[in-house]
Amino acid sequence: MSFYQDLTPYYDEIFPANHKQLDFIQSYIQQGDLLDVGAGTGNTAAALAQLGYHVTAIEPEPSMYENLKEKAQHTAQLTALPLTMQQCSELQDQYDAIYCIGNTLVHLNSVEEVGAWLKETRRLLRKDGALIIQIVNIEKIKDHKEFHFPSMVKKDFTFDRAYDLSGEKIKFTTSITTNDSCFSNTISLLKLTAQALLAGINEAGFQSVEAFSSFEKTPYDPNGAALIVAAR
Repeated sequence: MSFYQDLTPYYDEIFPANHKQLDFIQSYIQQGDLLDVGAGTGNTAAALAQLGYHVTAIEPEPSMYENLKEKAQHTAQLTALPLTMQQCSELQDQYDAIYCIGNTLVHLNSVEEVGAWLKETRRLLRKDGALIIQIVNIEKIKDHKEFHFPSMVKKDFTFDRAYDLSGEKIKFTTSITTNDSCFSNTISLLKLTAQALLAGINEAGFQSVEAFSSFEKTPYDPNGAALIVAAR
């Protein structure tokens, strides 16, 4: 099975729609058309559609896309498309806001790919449209050889995540442990710094950018767990 195919049966319980994320997105766009890039199984996209937004959600992993598509079939104003981040270039509509959360952006292969994607989002946004990105803040952990995220203990399983930072790219390992089994998978992620991301946003033509460490809009701190940016 693929990295995310293994996760799919557990994904909705691990990553339900988060009201802090929803409130953050709503603070930048009160109504209109949204693009969710790397939507997973569609929990955030479906929640926003239920709040009245028109949401286009893209997800390339087949097993997750099937769950996303099923949500779209039962949720008015939610459209699902099986596209990668790079395939945003195939989209022709424009949006009032684009969001890429859940550390999705660092699945791209290089800073150059990130820059090209940022320029593509600028094309897809209407005038004064907002781009929202959330990634793990690499500044906090870049000098570590390894970093282990806190375990998520659920009723029927435990979810663990770890970074191996010893190489040029991050080796990201997830593990699911149940009462009678344990499986894990590893993929590579880009070491994307705040400096590189903010420079790419400026180069893409955005006129303003805000940086935070939480969806509650705590000002960005290099020692914070997250890097969240909102650009126009």
